[in-house]
Amino acid sequence: MRLDEFARQMARPLGLKGQQRRAELVPSITMGHELRVESNVEAITAVALDLDPRVASIEPQPFTIRLDLSQIFPTKKAALEARPKVLPRAERDNPDEDYVYTPDFLVRNSAGAALLIECKLAHEEERVAPKLERWRSALSVFAYPLMCITDEDVGTPGLHFNMVCVRDATHALHRLGTEVLGTLLEQIGAWEGALTVGALRTKFPDHVIQMGIAAGALGCDLKAGVLGPSTELWAADGDISHLCVLDLEI
Repeated sequence: MRLDEFARQMARPLGLKGQQRRAELVPSITMGHELRVESNVEAITAVALDLDPRVASIEPQPFTIRLDLSQIFPTKKAALEARPKVLPRAERDNPDEDYVYTPDFLVRNSAGAALLIECKLAHEEERVAPKLERWRSALSVFAYPLMCITDEDVGTPGLHFNMVCVRDATHALHRLGTEVLGTLLEQIGAWEGALTVGALRTKFPDHVIQMGIAAGALGCDLKAGVLGPSTELWAADGDISHLCVLDLEI
């Protein structure tokens, strides 16, 4: 599979040969291929979106909006070249004024409702707040809501590790089928006493416990630290809302 195939579908392609812009590859079960992102916050957010049962599709760098024209273009290059063309920074009355904006992600739920996501470091949020409001205003014309996710939203200690474990367990479930959890479900149904990772480890390996969390046989707080012996679990009875680690407005 050519990884560049997916980068070229982005409004602002990342990681193509000869580019200096940093790019990270994040495997996505939802999309069936790697997602190209350009920051650690985007990478962790992509994993969170991939796990979220409300999310049906994830598109990094989906399009570019020309703010002065209130027009959406498939690529940043096309937006900059649209008439009237954007002047070089040195020729602008206000060199720092934004003329184009490319969201970090476009996600849709199973009903097709869309949400745009911008990823920032928490200490940048106040500084970029005026830009966020301008972007929101421009996008509202097209009925696209925009939310900002920061490293504080996805930077809880252990969260990234836990999400990767559960994502990989989800992939294993897709290959093996939920019938591999038969014995685990029986044990949970008859369990007495505190239900923790450590207690279950006396009967099951970690990958089975993680598949139970992915399938909704078990629930846990993925933000409560690295999955370990003291991690509290509960019988989820098929509920996978514990995989919704982001307060998505979708």
